[in-house]
Amino acid sequence: MRVRIRAGERRGRLRGDRRGIALLVALVIMVFLSLVGTTFLVFSLTESQISTNQAEAAVALEMAEAGVDHVIFWLGNPRVYVDQVGANPGFSFHRYIRTDRSGNGSESWYTEGNGQTSYLTGTVAGQRFFDKRAWDAQKDIPSLVGKLVNGTLGTPPRQFNGTYAPGLTPGAVGSQPDLLLDGGLWSAHQGTLDSVFTDLRAATGGRVRRVVVYGSLSGNAAATVRVTGESRSGVSRTVEMELIPIGAPGLANSIGSGGTAGWNGNFRVHWGGVRSVGNVTLANPGKTASQPAAVPGVIDGDNVGGGKVGYHVGPPGGYSTWDHWFTLRTAGTIDGFATQADLKDAYGQSATIWGDNLTPTDSNVTIDTVATWDYASLKKLSQQKGWYYESGTGVNAGQIRGPKTGGLWTDFKAALANQTGFMFIDTTNGSPPAADGSNLASFTVSGGWYTGVSAYVGGNLDFSGLGSGTSVTAQTPPWDASLADPTQSEDPGMRQSRTLSVHIKGAFYSAGTVEGGGNVTTYGAFVALRGYGSSGDPEVWYDWGLRNGILSLPPVRRASNTWHEVKVN
Repeated sequence: MRVRIRAGERRGRLRGDRRGIALLVALVIMVFLSLVGTTFLVFSLTESQISTNQAEAAVALEMAEAGVDHVIFWLGNPRVYVDQVGANPGFSFHRYIRTDRSGNGSESWYTEGNGQTSYLTGTVAGQRFFDKRAWDAQKDIPSLVGKLVNGTLGTPPRQFNGTYAPGLTPGAVGSQPDLLLDGGLWSAHQGTLDSVFTDLRAATGGRVRRVVVYGSLSGNAAATVRVTGESRSGVSRTVEMELIPIGAPGLANSIGSGGTAGWNGNFRVHWGGVRSVGNVTLANPGKTASQPAAVPGVIDGDNVGGGKVGYHVGPPGGYSTWDHWFTLRTAGTIDGFATQADLKDAYGQSATIWGDNLTPTDSNVTIDTVATWDYASLKKLSQQKGWYYESGTGVNAGQIRGPKTGGLWTDFKAALANQTGFMFIDTTNGSPPAADGSNLASFTVSGGWYTGVSAYVGGNLDFSGLGSGTSVTAQTPPWDASLADPTQSEDPGMRQSRTLSVHIKGAFYSAGTVEGGGNVTTYGAFVALRGYGSSGDPEVWYDWGLRNGILSLPPVRRASNTWHEVKVN
């Protein structure tokens, strides 16, 4: 029996079949889209996590880099280091090299437990951990590049020569860094580090977890610095690099001359010494200027602690004051006299009146102990920092141009007037000073003037009558009457303030000659590569702070090609 299917029924069945297929296709598409969506979602979440991780890693790196920069800042500002670190308890480990003025001394390791009062706050030596680290031209204070004493390499050869091995107990063999601040080992350290980096921590949510300073890995730099930064989520990164000294050494004396030195008028040098490679002429050595009036018990008076201390720098029966820090040393003669005794005898002065602060024929006074500022490195740094100035020639002779002059040729005196900071003033042809002096500029300053600039000058300086000066607050070198030799004090807190009227507050290095004519008065120091001369009544009050480097100029910079990231902390 045949069953006939009507046309309408056939069409209905076909439509039903198609609807089933459509449903299946729709389900397949929905599953596919779901898979695609899930995949994209996973990718999106992964990318987001990667992005977050990258951001967190960037924060950790930023904190590590900030830590390195802060070590450099501490080297240039040791008192800030004391305030930020020494004032906080729990400084558990550091290595300090204590030396006397001659550079003799020994190494000591100090380990302090969590919560103990820091060694830094308890002793002068600790307060000066980052001090006395400048590249010293005179070779009579420890330096970053080698403790050279009178031209001889001391032991240890560098101020930072510690070692560091992660995981070893601080102080153990192989892990004796010069400085270790580790928040992972000591909670007090983390508190100190968080305090130091408060602003950056608030801005990024990150923190510095570890700061290590130890000896140069290459042997050519001043120190190696390793810093670990951490993000809010705990991502950490560690960077390590070496620091090299900038070629602007500290100045340990009032005046340094690479040639001769002479005073046609009165000799007025205070609070520091004079070093001259050539002969020294004192037209009137009996009129060496005194310090302020003697006051018993005051560091610049003649009676300190009940007795006379230091060296007399006034004429017999004349000034009754003493300058405890003044010495004059030359590789030549003093006013034509071969020995100290000859000079005393010529002026009828006995040893009890003139101490042994005047020393002629001193073989330790050489050109490299007086004038060692490095032209190339200072020029490069100045160009990077915007401290560089050209010297003019022809119609622009005696003028300079650079940032402080708005790029315009400006008279030397006007360009420096009432300015502060550091300036590098180049030679006339932008090349290192020529042996014959042919590319040295010449600058003359006269009339009312004051500057707070410290400068490298690729030329000659000539000062004449400058009128009245500007009152500034100066600080004497430190003086501690409790010491056998009070002038040996290294505690900056023992300095006393004085008000001086000066024309220059800073340090001037001249690649040529310096003529201190007229009444130019300085609170700072001078170095004259080709000789120092004076007439009239020039006066220099030494700024003891200059021995640690030129004010406003960092003592070190990052060494090229030494930056690398450390995967194992």
